[in-house]
Amino acid sequence: STTSTTSTTTTTSTTSTTTTSTTTTTIPERCQSPASFSCSSSAVGANTAELRIMDGTYEILDQYCGGRWGRLEIKQDGSWGQICDENFGDADARVSCRQMGFADGFQIHDFYYTGRLSPPASTLPVVMTGPQCTGSESRVQDCPSFGTAPSSSSLCSTPRYSAGVLCLGSQPSTAELKAMCPKLIFTANDQRNKETHPLSIKSYFPGGSHTSGFGGTGVSTADGGLGNYGGTYRTVAEIQNAWGEISDSEVPNMGGHQWRYPMATKSRCYSSFAADLAEGPCTSTAASSSGSSGSAATTATTSVVGTSQVTVTSSSDTAGTAGGKSDASRSASRVLGLCIILAVGS
Repeated sequence: STTSTTSTTTTTSTTSTTTTSTTTTTIPERCQSPASFSCSSSAVGANTAELRIMDGTYEILDQYCGGRWGRLEIKQDGSWGQICDENFGDADARVSCRQMGFADGFQIHDFYYTGRLSPPASTLPVVMTGPQCTGSESRVQDCPSFGTAPSSSSLCSTPRYSAGVLCLGSQPSTAELKAMCPKLIFTANDQRNKETHPLSIKSYFPGGSHTSGFGGTGVSTADGGLGNYGGTYRTVAEIQNAWGEISDSEVPNMGGHQWRYPMATKSRCYSSFAADLAEGPCTSTAASSSGSSGSAATTATTSVVGTSQVTVTSSSDTAGTAGGKSDASRSASRVLGLCIILAVGS
């Protein structure tokens, strides 16, 4: 007998369309690391017959406009000597630097620059304490306490307390001075002691590098802590207590790098830090760019799935037997299998 067979096969294929959207979140200024600082002008100073700087070997930072830093020495009664940093402050450094032809200056403590700037060792006597300048004098010799000899009981007998200066080639504005200061940023601790000390203070330097911040509860490395690096805390109260122990004229500890930023005193650069703490930890940070707001981009991907149908029809007239599978059935099966393979492969 002859059987006429028509086979219709419907195959469903799936297509996927992907849509990507980007959400930009503005990062608060308190969470932005400071931008790189550049100078607009530079005054070149030099040693004089009465004042000189014994330079360190550490190259001065570009942001200091071609200035100089090192131990300050003075000639008195025909002989060179050192100045004790007792009663020596930024005003004394400013007058000294201007006397040598620089535009501005800041005090550097000897125990910060010795071993860091590596000025040559000195056997010169300490001939006076700080002259206690007001900052308006043209020479240190005109300052109120110039020439005051150190007492035998003072710390001036220790070379560790010899006065040092950072002299700048330009006098920065208030905004420029603030831009030179590292940022102290409050974050969640991401170090291995985060379970016991969940909060962290980090020092971010102009240009983006960072290290640990001031104080902190020291946890030994044997106990899973960070050893001397500190900067991690259990509570906000601990941070507030550590901050309260820093005087207004002091540069907060910056993982041992505070000697490079003698202008970054608590009162000059960090008047808003207590308020920043109240805002909570920064969840992300970004590099500041000329004072503009930082931002973080979050990318979300959405997939949209659609379906389509393909129908294949085949016909044949084939001789076959009543009790068995016809050639038409086998042909339709082959077509169906081919369609399925094509659909899966696509």
